[in-house]
Amino acid sequence: MSAFGFLQNYHLRLDAPVKKHLKNAYASLALSIGSFGVGGYVQMYSNYFQHIGFLPNLLSSLLALALYSTADTGKNRMQRLSMLLGFAFLNGVGFGPLLSMAMAQNPAIIPSSFLMTISIFAAFSGVALYAPSRQYLYLGGVLLSALSSLFWLSLFAIFAQSYVLFKIKLWAGFAIFCGFIVFDTQNIIRKCEAGDKDFIRHSIDLFIDFINLLKDITIILMDKERPKEKNKNSK
Repeated sequence: MSAFGFLQNYHLRLDAPVKKHLKNAYASLALSIGSFGVGGYVQMYSNYFQHIGFLPNLLSSLLALALYSTADTGKNRMQRLSMLLGFAFLNGVGFGPLLSMAMAQNPAIIPSSFLMTISIFAAFSGVALYAPSRQYLYLGGVLLSALSSLFWLSLFAIFAQSYVLFKIKLWAGFAIFCGFIVFDTQNIIRKCEAGDKDFIRHSIDLFIDFINLLKDITIILMDKERPKEKNKNSK
């Protein structure tokens, strides 16, 4: 069942304005994912964004900063939506090299990772929507602390060059961003109930959760392909 399906059946605990806000946020998320996919495709199959290093990440950060600093007046909604789609597109460009590596390893990894990410994202969104109260909002501090610890673990893993640490970091990141899906969904509901109706800004949180989850799942699937490659090379 999609996130829209959850909203259609969720009559008891969500008011109509909150449902409308979530539908707008999920619609913006869907557009962002589409723009992200276009960015990844362009990076993989064209020469426009080859050999530009971290420039897409820098530009996407600037767009996100501009979007966060621009208040929603109602009249500038299309402008802000364009900024959101540009942010997503540049993230797709930055994601392109990983997609190229996955494609070279096994073309089936890319559709599998997208389908798994969508399924997991929908499942954890459902957990947040069907929770009897905003009981998962307390996860915010825990998740931020875990994310900070994961950052330091990632730095240590780079210098230690330990496969075990790599696996721990990978699965820990997967678990953390599953938690963020639940937290961010309930936090969006809380903000909307408090009067914050900026669904474009709220969709950024969901989009960041989605692409981080997609990255971890893609790397997990690539890691599972390594033993198969070794067996092929040994024959």
